[in-house]
Amino acid sequence: VRQRNIIAINSTNLKPKCGQPEVPAFRVMGGEESLPGRWPWMAAIFRDFFGIEKFFCGGSLIGPLHILTAAHCAIESSSHQMVVRLGDVDLMRNDEPSAPDAFRIAEVRKHPKYGKKGHYHDLAILVLDRAPRRSRYVMPLCLPPPSARSVMFVGRMATAVGWGRTSPRGSRSTVQRQTELPVWRNYDCGWRYFRLIYSSFLCAGGGRSGKDTCKGDSGGPLMLKYDGRWIQIGITSHGMDCGKPFFPGVYIRVTEYMDWIEKNIRE
Repeated sequence: VRQRNIIAINSTNLKPKCGQPEVPAFRVMGGEESLPGRWPWMAAIFRDFFGIEKFFCGGSLIGPLHILTAAHCAIESSSHQMVVRLGDVDLMRNDEPSAPDAFRIAEVRKHPKYGKKGHYHDLAILVLDRAPRRSRYVMPLCLPPPSARSVMFVGRMATAVGWGRTSPRGSRSTVQRQTELPVWRNYDCGWRYFRLIYSSFLCAGGGRSGKDTCKGDSGGPLMLKYDGRWIQIGITSHGMDCGKPFFPGVYIRVTEYMDWIEKNIRE
């Protein structure tokens, strides 16, 4: 744990409290189910097909109205087809203590340089149609403060959370799950993939255990503790299959896009 001050995104509507869940997040030794309130910034993103909602991606609440996710989660859907749930852990239950709330999307803001080829600039911000009510089950995740923006986090254990598949050929989990993943050097990651991994990417996972993010986890946050608060360092983007030993998952490095993210939260 590093000791530095973290200031929330500069917005008159966003209170300074972020990244501090009331439900303690115990050290994760393997993929395990989460609990309501443990990750109160987690967003479940659905497509609405004529009144039938189908889960397809994750995201994180980072501002008063703002969900950070992967651009490939937003590229094929117009805003009126998307629904975001906050406070949800078990997607199949209707009696959760968190009483999940659903939001429509007022606007989709994809990074202007995003293109499917190469997964470059794979990030987007979804603007909710109304502000969520803060509670122990719903609060924003902190973004990296200036003091962390040059940190590579190599060797640190980061946490990934989502509702993705629990095995490469398995079905998606209906219950939110969490796992810890080591952050790699980009050079070592590039050696595995036989290509250059630019600084806009971050690699994590890829150990012998096969712990990894998988299909359905896309758009969700990769995060770690910094000065007693959780900050988001990555956005789940792509990888070599999933759970393949010695092939880490590839994430969008949040610190490389802070100017764009902050600009879109202010607007």
